[in-house]
Amino acid sequence: MGVTGRIGDGKIFISDVGDVVRIRNGRGECLAYSKDGGLTFTELPENPVVNVFNYGQWTGVGYKLPSCVWSMGGTVVIYQGDDPHRSLDIPRLTHAIFNTTTLSNMLKAPPGELRRRDTMRIVFGAGPLPHALAVEAKAKLTPNLYTCIASTETGTWTMTRIDGQDDLRLHRVHPSIDVRVVDAQGRPLPPGESGEIRIATVDGVTGYLGDAEATRIFFRDGYFHSGDLGVFHADGRLELLGRITNVINIDGGKVAVEPIEAALQNRLDAD
Repeated sequence: MGVTGRIGDGKIFISDVGDVVRIRNGRGECLAYSKDGGLTFTELPENPVVNVFNYGQWTGVGYKLPSCVWSMGGTVVIYQGDDPHRSLDIPRLTHAIFNTTTLSNMLKAPPGELRRRDTMRIVFGAGPLPHALAVEAKAKLTPNLYTCIASTETGTWTMTRIDGQDDLRLHRVHPSIDVRVVDAQGRPLPPGESGEIRIATVDGVTGYLGDAEATRIFFRDGYFHSGDLGVFHADGRLELLGRITNVINIDGGKVAVEPIEAALQNRLDAD
């Protein structure tokens, strides 16, 4: 499988089918969040129908998610045609997986052609969800909007229902995943203190094929070190503060720039 994005240049790792089968229940539970944000596996529809649109088959959404849905007896929609909003007309659709580009394009459908489904759940990932886009999606598509944080190396490790604006920045860590915020020495930090985020590697992934240096940097002590800064709040939710390398020095202190940019975007209602 291939990865791109957070770690820089594209890399390849190997994960066997046994790993996918072993984690299918945990990944299935990620699709079964109840309306109050709690987790209940029994709420997952008996025959889920999950629309992954046209994600590449080398990605986690394009490969691991369909494998898990199929293993639970569900159906996966892989839509490669024009007018992607037509794929929402498929009967019994229970979930749709979006990123910024696919959701923005979906909402540009001609008036009257966009189907609203009040029982469907939208799961949004691959970057922050702008507030204005969230409001439009809930108005036009479904009230059931969730954000997730995931990587091909680790799978999904947060799932958060969007009921208010704070839910766009404060994330609920999936209870089956060990996520920690640590200091420079790898020691876990208490709520309120920021540090590096690391995620336990439960998918059998231990490194990158043919890249020992990247493996040494990102995979250590049974954890994937994503290079993200974060802080746990007292209620257990996790806030991402940006990349470790993307900070500015103010009076000798290191300040992450992403929260500042996000606040300006929301204040100015800009993407």
